[in-house]
Formats: sequence, C-alpha cells, structure tokens
Amino acid sequence: MKKVSTNSYEQNYQESLLLSKCFETIYTYPKPTIAVAHGAILGGANGLLSACDLAYCTDTAVFSLSEVKIGIIPACISPYVVKRIGNMAPGNS
Repeated sequence: MKKVSTNSYEQNYQESLLLSKCFETIYTYPKPTIAVAHGAILGGANGLLSACDLAYCTDTAVFSLSEVKIGIIPACISPYVVKRIGNMAPGNS
C-alpha cells in the first residue's frame, strides 16, 4: 500500500482497474461465491468478502479499512462494501 504513493498515475490507475475487474468478476460470477475469514480482515479483503454471495466470519474477526490511515480512499471496494452493509449516512437508517 505504501508503494502507491511513489507509483505513477498510470501505474496506480492500471492496478486499480485490475483490482476493480477482479471484484466485478467475483460479484457477477454465475455460480455462488463463498468467502470464509478469521483474524484481521484488512483493506481489500473487505471488498473480497463483500463481493461474494456468502461470507462467513468467526466471532473474533476484526474488520478495518486500513488504507485510509495512509490517505488512500477504498474506491475499488466501496461499491461492494456499501451494498453489503448499507448506506450509513444520516437519514438512511
């Protein structure tokens, strides 16, 4: 993640595009997709879980959008995370 700050715009764009295509492929896959997670689910792992049809996690699983700590917006995973957990904006409860 820290390498992102030193990559060129084009490198970051291509990497983000590839990651977006990966999540879209999982999300639109015609057969059920299942994710199982335990421990720390950081950054893109949240997108992977959210893109799957079913996600199973242990009671001790911890979730974090850790990329925001270094100033990176979780743009590639946001559509899937928001669909999974809902829009938490005021007035949308």
